[in-house]
Amino acid sequence: MASNGAICNGDDGEDVEALKLRIAQLERELQHATSSVGGEGSQGGEGAPSAAASANKKPSFLTTTTGKSGYLFKWQDRSIGWGGTKWDLRFVSLDRGRLSYYRTHTDMAPRYVLTLRRCAVRDDGSKRNGKHKSRSESPDISEVGAYFHVFSIYLRPDERGDGDGPASPNAEDDDESKISPLLRFSTPSLAEKQQWIERIGEACAFADSEDFLLFEKDGESPNMHMNMHTAVPTIPVAKPGTLPPLIFGAPAYPKPRRTPSGMKLSPMGAKKKSYTKVSSAADSAKSNKRQVSAYPPSKPMHRASEPSFLSDEASSQNYRGLLNLALIVLVVSNFRLILDTVRKHGFVFSNMKQGIDLDAWRHAPLTVSPFLTGVALLLGFTFMAYCIEMILSRKYVNEWCGMSLHVVNSNLALLIPGWICWEFIDRPAVGAILLIHATITWMKLISYAHANSDYRTAPESHKSTIALLKDLDVEPHETAYPMNVTLGNIFYFWLAPTLTYQMAFPRSPAIRLSKISGIVFR
Repeated sequence: MASNGAICNGDDGEDVEALKLRIAQLERELQHATSSVGGEGSQGGEGAPSAAASANKKPSFLTTTTGKSGYLFKWQDRSIGWGGTKWDLRFVSLDRGRLSYYRTHTDMAPRYVLTLRRCAVRDDGSKRNGKHKSRSESPDISEVGAYFHVFSIYLRPDERGDGDGPASPNAEDDDESKISPLLRFSTPSLAEKQQWIERIGEACAFADSEDFLLFEKDGESPNMHMNMHTAVPTIPVAKPGTLPPLIFGAPAYPKPRRTPSGMKLSPMGAKKKSYTKVSSAADSAKSNKRQVSAYPPSKPMHRASEPSFLSDEASSQNYRGLLNLALIVLVVSNFRLILDTVRKHGFVFSNMKQGIDLDAWRHAPLTVSPFLTGVALLLGFTFMAYCIEMILSRKYVNEWCGMSLHVVNSNLALLIPGWICWEFIDRPAVGAILLIHATITWMKLISYAHANSDYRTAPESHKSTIALLKDLDVEPHETAYPMNVTLGNIFYFWLAPTLTYQMAFPRSPAIRLSKISGIVFR
């Protein structure tokens, strides 16, 4: 057996023998994989395939596209200053129908992964880079750095409304008014943008193919493991005090994949499905329009479920500095004052009540327990927001009247608890708790009204929400407006630790009651 190269590492014969055995094993695996791919095509020339072969069909992965990675400017979807938007440099990777981006190329886990199924890429044109100094006032479009070349990835609109995807096979026929971009990128190089658009279009085509579904069902591609292990041979580790091993000659790369003879090819002149689109708007590259919101209320903030900071699966968080600062400020610096107050006045328990008389509270709620009255009113304002949204979804009132009712209801949820604290609560701590709770409810109701208004006026926005979310807590068919307008939905949002409403939230697949009990007990 001929080895891939000569290895020089002293008298380390055992490592050389182990390497030879590993090379022989990989060559057998490569021969078996090559014969299995060729066998499927040679047996399909005549006759119908057997039932067992069709039932145990494996993905051929012949339509997988070439991956690409590099740094791009990503639109951050948040406004800064007076209507501007922020572009941050991110490392973007495209591989087998998925696009992921990282903060830097050294990150081990991506910040977000987007599956390109039913997606397309749109060319948003270019915009002038004001900070670039060029020799001419109007530089050529191909000059690197003179322009920012923008492109976006969007979920193709379901114009027929039957859930079977877009009406036209070509992305050029998609309606611009129904397109909401999922991700936007820019690059200072026109050639780089064109290459990214071509690669993403191929990845979208692969994501819509049957091979991608088989890839999702069966897991990782066998060609991926074959390429990884065959392209990089196993190298013995150098022992302490010796030089690292030297390899002479190129490693054995896998042979190029060939198309089996029985594979069905597209007929000559057939019109292929297009996944690229050129924006018709003249200012599509500009992203700081003041008349259009840069971040619609329906776009979800919570896209994937993450472990709680109190669980064992959470990433390590170091709060020692904040804990030491709080200890110094709250305890050490005020210890003498606390000690003198206790020595002079002692602990006063005379004003503490043993309980609440519910009969007396029903007759005089503001004087007996104003805090409980404020909490009950906040629950009532939340219920009123649900009622207002319900009549809006059934079109009993027009849009202007319904949003006016939302404004009045949300502001009353903040003003009335504030008045209760000013007039009836004489304890600062109790009043502060009620005011904080009222402020949180006020912000939640505003987000609830704005997000549902976006769902109502732009029906395609909820499909973008589903495309961005992973680990949904409900079924996808239950997330369309107005099916989200329920009491359970709004009170789940009222209890959830978030201020931004969306019709569905990501969550872990199971609830560990033992873990929750342990956290509550601690």
